Amino acid sequence: MPDRRDHRIILALLATAGVAFAVMQTLTFPALPFFRREFGASQAAVTWIVTGFLLSSSVFVPLFGRLGDMHGKKRMLVASLAALGLGSLGAAAASSLGWLVAFRVLQGAGAAVFPLAFGILRDEYPREKLGVAVGVMSAVVGAGGGLGLVSSGFILEELGWQWLFLLGAVPALSAALAIWVAVPESPVRRGGRPDWVGALTLSLALVSLLLAVTKGESWGWGSARVLGLGVLCVAWSGVWVAVERRVAEPMVDLRTFARRGMASTNAATLLVGFSLTAFFVLMPAFVQVGGPAGYGFGASAVVAGSTSCRARSR
Repeated sequence: MPDRRDHRIILALLATAGVAFAVMQTLTFPALPFFRREFGASQAAVTWIVTGFLLSSSVFVPLFGRLGDMHGKKRMLVASLAALGLGSLGAAAASSLGWLVAFRVLQGAGAAVFPLAFGILRDEYPREKLGVAVGVMSAVVGAGGGLGLVSSGFILEELGWQWLFLLGAVPALSAALAIWVAVPESPVRRGGRPDWVGALTLSLALVSLLLAVTKGESWGWGSARVLGLGVLCVAWSGVWVAVERRVAEPMVDLRTFARRGMASTNAATLLVGFSLTAFFVLMPAFVQVGGPAGYGFGASAVVAGSTSCRARSR
């Protein structure tokens, strides 16, 4: 069992990793109007900078969690941070919106930082100190998210958009190296196999749905392409449910939805997550719009980020 000093080092490194991810999660929110002008894209297309990141996170979190149980939590945590850091470097070098979204998808693998970090804390910390350590890790989500919202506008105006990602790559890759050197590998292992088919079918269902939503305005909500994507979403969702019910270790245990307490908790979490994400995507854009649009305040990215952060803190 590591001594007290080792515990502090482990927690500090895991918290640094958590802050690195939380910052990158919100750093682009106030910058969406800028990217729309920079790449000459529609609002719907630009939101894929956020959507791709969140979509990737929703798939990679359970996969990396399972791989961590099988092959080592530290190993997968370092891989998750490496994906976040390398995705940040790639995003900084992106020459088009498509490439930027692609590297944001790679960055989304960094979301596995939190379940893997919680697992390491559970394995390394004594029970009487575990609650405080978990509380610290939970707090860095809010702190890092607020930091990303506030700093985004300053970085855009003073340094350039590429620095949004370059400054995010440094702590992610530094934390990956430090964790590899200083954090012990968890001795707790489990057998089994990742649910690759479940991850693939869920990804296809979500991509079909999100493409239909983002392209509905330009293609027409009743167009064959949008309706076809809707049909694909329903079909892939059905395949995913069938897969999850048959595999021995599913990506999502659908039986939990049959429990009243779990079902209501999951539904509430879904609604809260939807509301918060919609707010942080729409509010900065609304605040920055002005002039001929007839609405908004024509504010800068700095003001938009600060406004969103204040609303977030409440």
